[in-house]
Amino acid sequence: MNCHPECFWQCDDPRCLAECKNVYEQPVCRCQNTQYTPNCRVECAPNQCEMGSCPACQVLCEPNPLCGNIQCEELVANWACRKPRNCPYPKCELMCEQPSCEYTGTKNPWKTDYFSWPWILLWILLLVIFVNLKKK
Repeated sequence: MNCHPECFWQCDDPRCLAECKNVYEQPVCRCQNTQYTPNCRVECAPNQCEMGSCPACQVLCEPNPLCGNIQCEELVANWACRKPRNCPYPKCELMCEQPSCEYTGTKNPWKTDYFSWPWILLWILLLVIFVNLKKK
């Protein structure tokens, strides 16, 4: 047990979501037995969970009579995530334990009714000047 009440910072714990998007290298696709390059695009399923698995994306190629069988490199998709730009800062407050019997009066116990040091020094200075004037 401590003799004096301890004080400590108490903070809330704001949470926010990371900003993520799926990234992939555009796969190279070729038509089998021709030099023709097929028109292909990558589509990824919407609203995927970044914590579950890698992005579910697929290569979709437009059918074309000039192209027989289309062969594509394997698509590898990943998540790129970063810290959010507008996550709130924690709010903190200094809290102190209460003593065994706490003052509840209306007078501020930290305010003194004594003379302040600047006034005391001014009075001493005036007294010295007055004494020196009397000696002349």
